[in-house]
This record gives sequence, C-alpha cells and structure tokens, in this order.
Amino acid sequence: MNDKPCINCGGTERYKPKKGRPLGNCKECQKASAAKWIAENHEKALAGSAKWKADNPEKVKAYRTKYYAENSEKDKARLAKYYAENRDKAKAARAKWQRDNPGKVSAIRSRRRARKANAEGDHTTEDWLAILDRYGNACLACGSTENIHKDHIVALANGGTNWSSNLQPLCSSCNCSKHTNTIDYRPDSGIEFWRQGQLELDGAIIWD
Repeated sequence: MNDKPCINCGGTERYKPKKGRPLGNCKECQKASAAKWIAENHEKALAGSAKWKADNPEKVKAYRTKYYAENSEKDKARLAKYYAENRDKAKAARAKWQRDNPGKVSAIRSRRRARKANAEGDHTTEDWLAILDRYGNACLACGSTENIHKDHIVALANGGTNWSSNLQPLCSSCNCSKHTNTIDYRPDSGIEFWRQGQLELDGAIIWD
C-alpha cells in the first residue's frame, strides 16, 4: 500500500502493486477500469473467469463459503425483493432449472429432509447419479424407468442416514408403497441378494 494520491481522483486507498495493474490508480479507479474492460471484452472475460474457476476449485469454494457467511441476510433480502417484483419470471426460471437439473434438485430436497430429521451424513449429486447409473436408472422394486425417486432404505424418520450407502432408486409408486418401511431392494446387498441365496440353498438354481 502507499499513501500517494491517486493520479485520477486523489484517493489514497491502494491495492498492493501487481504485474499489469497501474500503480497510479486507487481501488475505486481500478475497479472502474476493470469494469470498463469487462464491458468491452465480455466474452473474453467470461472465458477467463471460467478457466480460473476450473483451475482453482478450492479457492472458489473458500470464497463462496466466506461470501455466503458474510452476506446471507443481504442475499436473502435481495432475492426476496427480486421474487416479489418478478414473481412469474422467477417461477418460470426456477421450474426450468429444476427440469434441467433433476439430480441437483433431488440432492437439495434430500438434504432438507435430512436437516429436519437431524440425520447423519450427506451425499453429492454425483453420488446419486452414480447410483442411478449403476442400476440402469430403473426402479429396483419393479424395473420401471419412469418418475424415479431417491429412496432412503432406512427412512430418515426411523433414524436412517443421508449417506449414499443408504440410498436406492425407486419409482414413485414403489416409493409410496414402501413408505417408511426398511426394505433394501439392491440386488448386490438387499432383499434380492437374500432371495438369490435362499434359492441356491433350496436347490432351485442348478449350476452347470
């Protein structure tokens, strides 16, 4: 930092010297200069920002965590104001995002239910998508591929966790029928695995 006045406005609050940054500008003038460059080089700025975020995921995560902690109330007020003034537009945008991001929607809803139940554990959208891929995006109870839900094998209401190891894909109908009962339909560990073992013990399956 230095106390010499800004060559543009006379201000003294400076950034630390950095390669490519004019040493004569104060913080406010430098921000204005950067905003002008971004406006004139919009696509280039977007590409540069995307590359930096991809190259620095931990820094991005730390920044977002710090920002949300310091601005959560401000953001809530801003979003509430926008929603009140643009209700139809906001609803349409939210509905589109939900249609385009079913995995993320499922993860958000699951976390909300887990918080309400004080359940242990968490999982990512990628965890859930991996489970769907593993079982062919189909209901493990009936084989349907329509309207697949995320089911907690041991229901959150019964003390089940929100770890991915407690998840299985079920269609809406089978999920509703299961309700809060504990039924593990996974073929490699659940009821189907048990049935396979019983059939072998009973001699119903004869191996060549």
